[in-house]
Parts: sequence; C-alpha cells; structure tokens
Amino acid sequence: MLEAADPALECWSFLPAPSPLAFWARRQCHETAIHRVDAESALGSFAALDPLVAEDGIDELLVGFLGRKRRREIPEPVALQLVAEDVDRTWIAVLKPDVVEVVPAVPDGRVCAVKATASDLDLLLWNRLPASAVSVEGDPLVLETWANTVRVTWS
Repeated sequence: MLEAADPALECWSFLPAPSPLAFWARRQCHETAIHRVDAESALGSFAALDPLVAEDGIDELLVGFLGRKRRREIPEPVALQLVAEDVDRTWIAVLKPDVVEVVPAVPDGRVCAVKATASDLDLLLWNRLPASAVSVEGDPLVLETWANTVRVTWS
C-alpha cells in the first residue's frame, strides 16, 4: 500500500521523479487508469479519465517513456500537436527515428494537430481510442505513423 509507505523509501524506479515513492504512486495511478478503461471497454463503454490525471499521464508518456532513446522505423521526423481543450494545455511531440522530443513550437514539416479532452488524448496516445474519436487537422499520416511506430518497450 503506497499511502502507508515511508516517504524516505529507497527502491528501484526507471523514470525521473522527486522520490521513488512519488514515481511509483504516479506510475500505478496511470497504469490503473489505462487498465480500468481496458476492463470497462470489454463491457462496451468506459468512463473518461479525470482531466488532471490524463494531463499528467500525457506528460509521463511523452517526457518519461518516450523521451528515452529507441530506434523507430520512420523516414523523416513528424510532429504531433496535442491540444487538451479541457485543461488548456498543448504539447508538441516530434517523432524522430531515435526519440520523441517535446518542443516549444510547431516545427516546419509534416504536422498533425489533434484537439480533444485530456482523457481522449491520453487514451489516443495509448491506442485505446481511434483517430475518429478526436478532431484531427493537418497531415493524418502523422497520427497513423504514431500509432504504428510508437510503443513502450523495456529494451
């Protein structure tokens, strides 16, 4: 039980965090949220994620998991602009052959802008929602490239 854990707990973690306890609390929150959606989806529908949880989940995925170096089969860098309308937040993720980098401004080149709630964006990025569930502007092949090449792996 994380809430009963000693705040000074020392243990392994694999992404930067203020402490191992903070890392595992965050990681388990997002893991549980996605698997709740998976379980509810088996029944035909699911409840949206809390907007602030989803916003942090997008950060964890883009900056934490996908900020690590990993070779991807993409011919050229592409940019995915994510606009979470309910939390007034925007991310610009540039998918490169070796990393996903969050940048401050939309770069030149192939760009796809996706607008939705933070929940829908988080679920889209984890391949739990189809592109048809969100507003897509620009190059739709960017979103397809994302869905086909971005995977969270341990190697």
